[in-house]
Amino acid sequence: MSSTPSGKVCPTCGEKDISKFGKNNARADRLMLKCKKCTNAEGQKRREEETLEQREERLAYHATYNASHREQLNAAAKRRYQNDPERAKAEVSAWQASHPELVRFYTSQRRAREKGTLQPGEQVSMRLIYQRDHGLCYICGKPVDRRETSIDHVVALESGGQNTVENMRLAHQKCNKEKRTKALVASPEV
Repeated sequence: MSSTPSGKVCPTCGEKDISKFGKNNARADRLMLKCKKCTNAEGQKRREEETLEQREERLAYHATYNASHREQLNAAAKRRYQNDPERAKAEVSAWQASHPELVRFYTSQRRAREKGTLQPGEQVSMRLIYQRDHGLCYICGKPVDRRETSIDHVVALESGGQNTVENMRLAHQKCNKEKRTKALVASPEV
């Protein structure tokens, strides 16, 4: 356990190990006021209590920031990977395990780009499709849980369909796999 010469202590939990504190170059000791565990817990609590409007505002801010700082963010990610490739791989694996629906969505987006069916400039997001479809599977009409979410193309990409919001619908993984590339005769209205 390492400690700071200045006697750094988390005011919430009393943690003293400086390796448990995140960096903050704006502070004199260059460390966050609270330990990572307490900082993350407070952030999680804030996110759970925020309204839908606050959430949308926060996400819009992050999207704008990420778009305008893309090169710096990519360079930082590359440095993190070069400094500790095993840790970077473990972090990616952990994220993928906790967000399987987004992994499937991003994979479908990549495939659409490779096939040339992604419309330039069109913003497609899992959240947008989930909200538009009111969380209901368009194949069976039942509610879809986040972990079983899948996006189905009404007209399959293999059949000449485009990767557009209008051609995408929320579906259960099981329903989507059973449907495959077949067109539905009738589907619940969105």
